[in-house]
Amino acid sequence: MKRNVIIGLLAVVAFVCVALVLAIFAGYRVNCFDGVKAEEIEKVVLYYPGNVETVASRQEDIETVVQWLKSMELRPWFLESRDGAFTLHIYFLNGKRQTVAITSRDLRTNGKGYLTRQNYCDGFRKLCDELKESS
Repeated sequence: MKRNVIIGLLAVVAFVCVALVLAIFAGYRVNCFDGVKAEEIEKVVLYYPGNVETVASRQEDIETVVQWLKSMELRPWFLESRDGAFTLHIYFLNGKRQTVAITSRDLRTNGKGYLTRQNYCDGFRKLCDELKESS
């Protein structure tokens, strides 16, 4: 009887350990922008190095920005607090503001950090160029 209990406990501990290792190394994908709706946004201000500013205030442009953010593949991670190479300020109609800082390997918003699956910096530059052309 004791032997069966010990084997059962060892099996549970082994299962938990494997699950933790998989969660840490494989991670799970999330998108912290799933709840963001373009129609609730007044404007988005995008900055990249050199103090280049792009403002998206037309609904089509805001929708483009939101779709780009939602397309990112992210996983939660513990990141140190630092400035990003690229920054977005999302201004909502209810007066709230959300800041998103993006570097080549991570993204920070709402006090949380995320690792990115790929480098989104080139995509950010292209997005800014698209928005400037459409303005």
